[in-house]
Amino acid sequence: MATLYEHGFNDINLKVLREMLKIKLAEIEQQTGVKLIVGKITYDTKSFKAGFEGIIPNESEQELNVVELKLKSNLSSPKCWQLFGLTENDYGKRKKIYGEWFTLIGVKDRNQKQPIIVERESDGSRCKISFKLWHNSPEN
Repeated sequence: MATLYEHGFNDINLKVLREMLKIKLAEIEQQTGVKLIVGKITYDTKSFKAGFEGIIPNESEQELNVVELKLKSNLSSPKCWQLFGLTENDYGKRKKIYGEWFTLIGVKDRNQKQPIIVERESDGSRCKISFKLWHNSPEN
């Protein structure tokens, strides 16, 4: 099975990796209270290096960070899904789009043109599609 990284690192797949890291770091932040930031990523086709910064915020910053994390982690927020006529039960649904099977994995409410995040079953690549395309495509 082909992976996003089989041809080496590039700007596109490292952006995907950075977003995945941010999600995991946000989980760690909630558990520890330490603000974690992904720094600059440098790379060639075979390897990459990333810097991380950890900050212990004061009490007023901690309260703001909790609110900020809740706003940023809207990929699985029920309110975010409801904006597009979806429920959390729609997570993992399969639909055939342009002859290929895709699985719904998330929603980004900030992206009004293409808010639906899907994963192609054939190679595991992820892409954003429009609300209309998702809803007008046949299921299983």
